[in-house]
Amino acid sequence: MQAIYRPKANSPAEEYAPLACNLYKGCSHACIYCYAPAATWNNTPEKRAAFHADPQPREGILEALERDAKKLEQKGERGPVLLCFTCDPYQQLELEFCYTRQAIKTLYWHGLRPKVLTKAGVSARHDLHLLRQANGAFGVSLTGLSHQVRAKYEPGAHASGFDRVDNLRAAMGLNVATWASFEPVLNPNWTIRAIEEAAAYCNLIAVGKLNHMAPPEPIHWPSFRIQAINLLESMNFTRVDKATVQQGPFLDKRHYYIKQDLENAG
Repeated sequence: MQAIYRPKANSPAEEYAPLACNLYKGCSHACIYCYAPAATWNNTPEKRAAFHADPQPREGILEALERDAKKLEQKGERGPVLLCFTCDPYQQLELEFCYTRQAIKTLYWHGLRPKVLTKAGVSARHDLHLLRQANGAFGVSLTGLSHQVRAKYEPGAHASGFDRVDNLRAAMGLNVATWASFEPVLNPNWTIRAIEEAAAYCNLIAVGKLNHMAPPEPIHWPSFRIQAINLLESMNFTRVDKATVQQGPFLDKRHYYIKQDLENAG
């Protein structure tokens, strides 16, 4: 088993990190826009339901992670390694199994920088001290702020957007580099409001679009792109390229990135 992998070149995932590890098989957050079942060959209705209803730790993943991290250390690799693309590292299972905590420790021991992305609530703060020690990064995914948006589109993720912003605030308060992924965009107004709420606690903001389902209402992507750029630059964020995003976020920086899907949307 390979635990740490390189996302496909020029893929939406590769824009975020040069390396990644998926610790759990499935995800209880059950986001209706989730691409992961298709990416993991679980996209029939029955398999998709199981993917969200019965997630499990990946058998042997921690041992494989140790082996891979050691090999990368010997090659002089430093990461970052994203946790995770096809599952949430702080879904409910983490409270029982603590695989994310162990993964952060393993990456740190081998000189690799962990980079977290989550929709979880207060439980996602449990390892902030470890991330700080590992020079890691803490990120949240935001589609909107209200519990109503969360309940409709992310029914298994119990944290509202406001809760996730609070996690960014907590991480920044502990001197952990922070970032937010505004993707998918379900409603431009929701996303703009969420950016306004979260920006003060982000070292890096990435903005994409919606790709795996139709939006609740039609979206004119070029207009949204201009609106997002104008807002971020008015708040003194500096636009950066993919290479910077892959290695970031960085403390004491205010960067933003427009993902290629949004950049190319006509």
